[in-house]
Amino acid sequence: MIKIRSSQVGNIMTEPKLKSDKDAGNLSETAKTYIKQLFRENKFGIKKGIINKYIEKGLYNEEKAITMLSDFDNNLYFKNEKFFENDFICGTPDIITDIIIDIKCSFDLWTFPFADDKVNSMYYWQMQSYMALCDKQSAKLAYVLTDTPEFMIKRELSQLMYKIAISPDDSDERLTEMYSRVEREMKFEDMELKDRICTFDIQRNDTDIERIYKQVEKCRKFYETLK
Repeated sequence: MIKIRSSQVGNIMTEPKLKSDKDAGNLSETAKTYIKQLFRENKFGIKKGIINKYIEKGLYNEEKAITMLSDFDNNLYFKNEKFFENDFICGTPDIITDIIIDIKCSFDLWTFPFADDKVNSMYYWQMQSYMALCDKQSAKLAYVLTDTPEFMIKRELSQLMYKIAISPDDSDERLTEMYSRVEREMKFEDMELKDRICTFDIQRNDTDIERIYKQVEKCRKFYETLK
């Protein structure tokens, strides 16, 4: 039987757009699309690539973000490598202490949240999933504003140059000006640590965890109809 990855639980928990489908307890189109993808991944052994610049930065800077959060909390955190699973879901939380901590590396200042923002629903369900897997009562979602790796800054510069038709042969002064502009938007070392970390506390909700399990059962039934 299929198990849903914690990072994808939010997809199966989306509600249908039509009230009739919602009242009938049907899966949303988003959930069906994800299960179809999972079916093909399992059938053909080909995993759909989902790497974009946002995910790339998160993967590249994960350890740096953990170090920054450790300094911020005055607590030494280590990356968890253990994979967890139960009868319905599976996943690998970023950090496990007496609570679950999940790291999100914001791409830039404009994707970095405010403290009073609402928790992203995808991440809410991911954290409920992790708490269920690890038998924890609390979780923390930590957004960290890390400096963008140099190779990504140069790539962003190249793309910007292409968009506004700047040639590599243009004057060094103009290229330096453009690089400084891009770098200023992608490096944050001049900001205080407290301004580069935003956390959200999430409490375990057993009712919602049961909802996840029931939704997984529906997904399994839909999965069995695919060919």
